[in-house]
Amino acid sequence: MLVAGPMRGGIGGSTFESLRGELDAARAGARARALTRDPYALSPSADRPLPTGRRRAVRSVAGVWTAPFPMAAFNSRIVHRSNALQAFDYGHELDYSEALHVGGGRLGLPAAAAVAAGLGVAGALLARPPSRRVLDRVLPTPGEAPSPEVQEAGHFGTTTYTVTGTGARYAATVAAPFDPGYGATARMLAESALALALDAGLLPHRAGVLTPAAALGPRLAERLRGAGFTLTTTRWP
Repeated sequence: MLVAGPMRGGIGGSTFESLRGELDAARAGARARALTRDPYALSPSADRPLPTGRRRAVRSVAGVWTAPFPMAAFNSRIVHRSNALQAFDYGHELDYSEALHVGGGRLGLPAAAAVAAGLGVAGALLARPPSRRVLDRVLPTPGEAPSPEVQEAGHFGTTTYTVTGTGARYAATVAAPFDPGYGATARMLAESALALALDAGLLPHRAGVLTPAAALGPRLAERLRGAGFTLTTTRWP
C-alpha cells in the first residue's frame, strides 16, 4: 500500500480536469462506471487476483491515519499495467492501494474522517452540472498553475508498505524537495526523455504502450537520484 504524504504543493487546473473527466466518464453509463472502478482497466492480461473487498475510506497504516488519495484511481491502474507488462514481476496476486497521510495521535482519526468527507462532498459537487458551474468559476482552469511562490515551497514524500508472499515486510520511499505536481513532475519527464535518448542500451527491450516502470526500469530510478530525488527501500518492522 502506498501512503502519500506528508507533502506540500499547489494543485493546477489540469489535475482538476482529470477528476472532471473521470466523473463525466462515470456518468456516461453502467459500462463506463464499471471501467472507472476497475483497478485492472489498463491491464492487458485477464490474469487477475480475486477481489479483496471494499476498503475502508479511513484507516490506520504504519502508525498514521490515512484518508482516500484522489490520484489513486489513476495510479493503481498504471501499477497493475506495469505488473502485467513485466510478466508479473510484482506477483500474480498483487493487491495494490493508495491512501493520503493525514497524521497520527488523537487528532489523526478525526482529521482523516474530515478529509474523507470533504473529498466526498467535493466529488458530489463536481459530478452535478449546476454545482460544477459554480465551482468552475473559482477552481483553476486547465493549464493554470500555482504561483511560483507556492511551487518553490513545495515538497513531497510517499512510502509504499509491502508484505511479500513469504511474509517479509519492506518500505519503499520516494521523496523530493520539489512541488509534486510541477517541479518534481517536470524533472521526472526530463529524466525519462534523457533515458530514452541516451540510455537505449540499458533499457528493457519492450515496445508498445508502456508505463515508466516497464519502459525505463531501474535506469530511471538512477537518473532521478541524480536529479535530487530520494529513493530507498528498507525493512518494515
